Amino acid sequence: MQVAQVIKKEIHAKIVVLIFIIFSTIWIYANFFQPTENIYRDIFTNIYGLIALTGGISGLLISRKWGSFHSAIGKSMIFFSFGLLAQDFGQLSYNYYYYILGTDLPYPSIGDLGYWGSIPLYLLGMYFLGKSVGMKAGFRSIKAKLFSIITLITVLVSTYFLFLQGIEIDFSQPLIFILDAMYPVAQAINVSALIIVYVLSRKYMGGIMRPRVLLLIAAYTMQYISDFTFLYQIGNETWVVAGINEYMYMFSYFLMSLGLIQLKTVSDNLRSNTD
Repeated sequence: MQVAQVIKKEIHAKIVVLIFIIFSTIWIYANFFQPTENIYRDIFTNIYGLIALTGGISGLLISRKWGSFHSAIGKSMIFFSFGLLAQDFGQLSYNYYYYILGTDLPYPSIGDLGYWGSIPLYLLGMYFLGKSVGMKAGFRSIKAKLFSIITLITVLVSTYFLFLQGIEIDFSQPLIFILDAMYPVAQAINVSALIIVYVLSRKYMGGIMRPRVLLLIAAYTMQYISDFTFLYQIGNETWVVAGINEYMYMFSYFLMSLGLIQLKTVSDNLRSNTD
């Protein structure tokens, strides 16, 4: 089922799309039709995480269609949903520092527990998604093993040349250096995992899972780029409230939410075919 059909059919998707349109309108108005500093920027940065919250809750509710923790896909949806909720926690934590405590944007801070926490949560989601599409059986072939190794190496090498090559080693701030270096690496591993799941899911349910996995790849890749952009802008002191980086995050949450909601249509189709 195409994304447009999912949006037309699913109430969860309609809510997410409506929120995305409203927040996009606020962001465009704040960035192109207002002075550099305006209240609309504050409004956007404080509420755009609602998409991650809505997507996470929707994913948890939809996971019950798959039996929640009683099935691999159900577990996958739960961990992907927790990943979205962790991202929302990270954003709310930063807003707390910025608006409630009145301090400069802190990095690192407790908010990074949410952002870092989302990485293993997403990885668990990918693991159970791969398990649900028979990835273990696919790994029995030498061709699949070689593809997986080549994919991981390619993404990691690309990550180094695109994102890590310019990072200076600064042992005076070891925690910041480790975070700057490990964020892209950890994200690259997850992107590789999703690509591998996508390729190995081509025969599962007649390939019905492939477009769903592809949307999750797009969502996570967008978040991967957003994380690097954040680190780059913070390091160069160019990060601004409600700037392009926060819109990128919002867009990644939007795609991830739709990706999770799409999995409900698979469950509905299977149920209708067995009735």
